[in-house]
Amino acid sequence: MSQTSWTIKHFDRLPSTQDRIKEFVAEGEDQGHLAVIADIQDNGRGRHGNQWVSYKGNLLTTLHLKTDGITGERAGHYAFIAAVALIDALKELVDVNIRAKWPNDILINGKKVAGILLESELSGKLVENLYIGMGVNISQSPEYATQLDEYTKDVIEPQNLLNQILKKTDQYIDLYKDNGFKKIREQWLQHGYGLGQNINVRYSDRTLQGVFKDIDAQGALLLELESGAVQRITAGEVHFE
Repeated sequence: MSQTSWTIKHFDRLPSTQDRIKEFVAEGEDQGHLAVIADIQDNGRGRHGNQWVSYKGNLLTTLHLKTDGITGERAGHYAFIAAVALIDALKELVDVNIRAKWPNDILINGKKVAGILLESELSGKLVENLYIGMGVNISQSPEYATQLDEYTKDVIEPQNLLNQILKKTDQYIDLYKDNGFKKIREQWLQHGYGLGQNINVRYSDRTLQGVFKDIDAQGALLLELESGAVQRITAGEVHFE
């Protein structure tokens, strides 16, 4: 698969790239490998319904992938594919230590520089459409986060960054199809943030504490509790002590 297999639709302003690309799919205008990019989005969202703060000059995009019908577990692997593809693309622009925070954040020096939102649509019990939302802070960021232009004097254009991300995404999808999740997991672990550290995994009704030991063959976080038991985490907000 090559970069030219992607169609890119650019908008000055949208409520949400994630919602707009779903409209294209519902209208039958895309059969896969479409990217929607906006200069500004008014109602961008992150995981768990959180708002993604959107600034002009940053990369605000969603990719659509059509599948042949895959399980939800395999669909979840694409969040890791997106993470390693995004890290590879960023490493070509800035010479800093870039890390992946489980499950969907990208960090520089411990601060969030990008986020990934994976959503899916089912056909029966299988996933038919995958939507990978990405927000990358290029020239502006919230106070608690960071941005790429703090680490380079070069001007980074959102469209150029998107082109590079699409190229890397193709490469990692091919790697995944040829080798399964094992190789993607290995790549992710090379950049994994906080491995071996104490973390809190927060849910709406409880918090688990333990050591971040690994991610398993399906991408779940393995949390070693104080008792020595290992808890498999498939969802939750991870916070480092």
